[in-house]
Amino acid sequence: MSVPNQTAGLQLNRVAAGNGSVLRGPILLFFVSGLFWLLIAAALWLFSAFQATDPSSPLVFPDVAWLTYGRVYPVAMDLLVYGWASMIGIGAAIWILDSMAKSPFSGGYLPLLAGIIWNLGLLFGVWGVLGGGSTGKEWLEFPVYAAFPIWLAEIIMAVWAFALFLGRRSKGGYISQAFLLTAFIAFAWAYGSANGFLLFCKIGGMAEPAIHWWYFGCLISLWLTPLGVGIVYHFVPLMIGRPLYSAKLATISFWGIVGFGGWTGIAQILGAPLPAWNQTASVVANVLLVVPVLAFATNLHLTMKGSFDLIKPNLALRFLVTGGMVFGLASIWNAITTFRSVNRILEFTWAITARTDLFLIGFVSLVCFGAIYYVLPRLVGRSWKYTRLIQWHFWFSIIALGTLVFDLTIAGVIQGFGLMDPKVPFAAVIDLTKPFLLGYELAGIFIGVAALLGVGSFLTVFVNPAWAPDSEEAPEPVINEEVSLA
Repeated sequence: MSVPNQTAGLQLNRVAAGNGSVLRGPILLFFVSGLFWLLIAAALWLFSAFQATDPSSPLVFPDVAWLTYGRVYPVAMDLLVYGWASMIGIGAAIWILDSMAKSPFSGGYLPLLAGIIWNLGLLFGVWGVLGGGSTGKEWLEFPVYAAFPIWLAEIIMAVWAFALFLGRRSKGGYISQAFLLTAFIAFAWAYGSANGFLLFCKIGGMAEPAIHWWYFGCLISLWLTPLGVGIVYHFVPLMIGRPLYSAKLATISFWGIVGFGGWTGIAQILGAPLPAWNQTASVVANVLLVVPVLAFATNLHLTMKGSFDLIKPNLALRFLVTGGMVFGLASIWNAITTFRSVNRILEFTWAITARTDLFLIGFVSLVCFGAIYYVLPRLVGRSWKYTRLIQWHFWFSIIALGTLVFDLTIAGVIQGFGLMDPKVPFAAVIDLTKPFLLGYELAGIFIGVAALLGVGSFLTVFVNPAWAPDSEEAPEPVINEEVSLA
């Protein structure tokens, strides 16, 4: 069984042919860098999971300061966001934006320069946080000398993306272009503003946590979400050979995410000494954000209607569609946990960690790998051969996600009710949640295996036979009858 190549010839063949070798280098740089940081993040995450279960074990080096949980876990999460998700998202965005331009953009050195600067910022950030120079602000742990290169690289990419958008093929543009361009501009603005106010101006008082968690809302809802949604909106219609079902639903999803996304972060600190209207507005924004997310999910479902049978053989499509489905679940779960009656139980528990992980592992990471599996063979001119590795990668990712979210959610509920009851000793709460943290360790192992399988799959494409762009076969990983798991 094979799936015909549904991509429209000239639109992607230009890039598949190497685009004059201008953008192949930058895209590969972002892809390779993202996968490298994913491996580091997965290793540190697994290490921190063992630390959370038994912090005094000699196997986790409790006497080594730069390997303590308070340094290792923040680095793992920062690398997952700024290293893995951001770099793969940027690489895919370069491909998408350039494929929609009238002619190949000659400024390929700009994203290449941005990629180098971004990686330097990550190196400085890892060194700084592990060395004890963390700012102490979650998701903004990198010191100034690491945050500035990342912000500078993002400014370069935002300018480059805007210039490419001005040279777009269609005067009206496409919805995927709108999402990606918004992501670049919003992240440059939010990351620069947050670091500027908190690290340079050193604003204190209650304005400090307000700015801090405002940034977190922008990071999730105005950076990673538009990147992921833009990738899904672009690649899924191409792979099934039909246009997006509804422009109106796409418009609702875009303006809803842009309109509500910047208000969502304060809900992370409900009960803090901030104005009540500020906290209430954030709760309302998180709930209303479900509307554009459901518009996106509905649009994706109706676009896929009649083509769901392609999900089984086409593994790139499987990653993208599954990621889109999980995005809807993550948004609904996020809205539920921001209600004050629920939040007062789950706040500061493992359940909040599970909520974030559902978004990062279930939506962002699946979509990123789907983009890699679609773009890479066209970028290097080689078809995918070892599809069984990708099948294992998919199922290990799903098992890891299910184990992680289930165990941490149950642990969080037990932890929340235990902490609310003054008759329950804190030590008893720790003992009750410990069995579920063993599941957290298991999920970390699955995540590590999935990361290794993803990187291994990426490397195998370079030794595969060459793919001709005018072929009737799709170069993305497609299961043939001989290797089908059915």
